[in-house]
Amino acid sequence: MGTDNVSRIGLASSSDGYNIDERLPLPVFSPSNDTECQGCEDPRISQFGNSLVMAYTAFGTHYQHQVYQIALTSINMDDFLARRWRWSERILAFPGIRNKDAVIFPQKFNGDYVMFHRLEPDLCIARSDDLHRWYGLRYVLGTRERGWDSWKVGAAGPPILVNEGWLLIYHGVNMDKVYSLGVALLIKMTLSKFSIALKSQF
Repeated sequence: MGTDNVSRIGLASSSDGYNIDERLPLPVFSPSNDTECQGCEDPRISQFGNSLVMAYTAFGTHYQHQVYQIALTSINMDDFLARRWRWSERILAFPGIRNKDAVIFPQKFNGDYVMFHRLEPDLCIARSDDLHRWYGLRYVLGTRERGWDSWKVGAAGPPILVNEGWLLIYHGVNMDKVYSLGVALLIKMTLSKFSIALKSQF
């Protein structure tokens, strides 16, 4: 967050996942248009071959109204490793709709990209064949009354493929606005149905 109160995305690296080896002094991704003029936040990157697709939250204006919404961009892996921040065009997945906290599955299904995103308070799914037009909106995971995830839920990062299915680490917020991490195991993955085998709190 700069002194102008605008958020930007930085980069830090770690060799062990605990200790930060390096933190770049300047942002690697900054707002570039009115739809993100108040900030770019919550980056989540998925790899597709030699391309890295980043979902993030764009804070800005849409038809003179302040709104946060899901945006997408990508960068070539070679450019990323060489620290040439040549990001592609910036795409609004659902223009004008208050929507955030998105991740892209790191695998296509029947040729489609699949996105988890939050339409508060629930976690939903959508699909696209080109990252521009998203359709097939469905509810996936919701809040639980009096639970640690009673207010809202959201994906923490792209799902991880394990022997039993896809492991989704997600966050839940209770009515006291306390954040907790949990896991959901998706044991059956199609474009129309999920079977959630396990939900637990870290």
